[in-house]
Amino acid sequence: DEATRTDDILLLGALWRQLGWLLEERGLHDQALESFFQCREVVSESGNAHEQMVADWQVGHGLRLVGRLTEARTMMEEIARRNRARYRTQRGANQAEWLGQALRELGELDLAQGKTARGIQYLRDAREYLVLAGASDLAPELLVAVDRRLAQAHALQGTAR
Repeated sequence: DEATRTDDILLLGALWRQLGWLLEERGLHDQALESFFQCREVVSESGNAHEQMVADWQVGHGLRLVGRLTEARTMMEEIARRNRARYRTQRGANQAEWLGQALRELGELDLAQGKTARGIQYLRDAREYLVLAGASDLAPELLVAVDRRLAQAHALQGTAR
């Protein structure tokens, strides 16, 4: 039936997603990106808007890792725009989390392109939304990573003066 088919699609998408993360952990960014593309293709058949947005985020993340910064920025700006609009009306932890994740990626993109001040602002904003999403309790390591990146960015900014 249709519910079983959707569950199977989402499971296959989750497998592609997990493979992408494992490949990324091993530094195989091109292969990770390909897995994220496969995940997005599979998940698009599910009709699940949240899963599609997560898959889009992962593709944008992967694009950044392989240096396709313009494409990554376009995707992340759209994801941030959509989640900011959802957050204005729903104010849920899920919207805050994904807005924070998109802003974090935009911060990383700016840092990669030498736009340190704007990158720092994106990372600060990302941290705020991640805290609103409950990351302090649910994913403290995420906040530690953002704080570490902010410290690195501030150090860069100090040397650029």
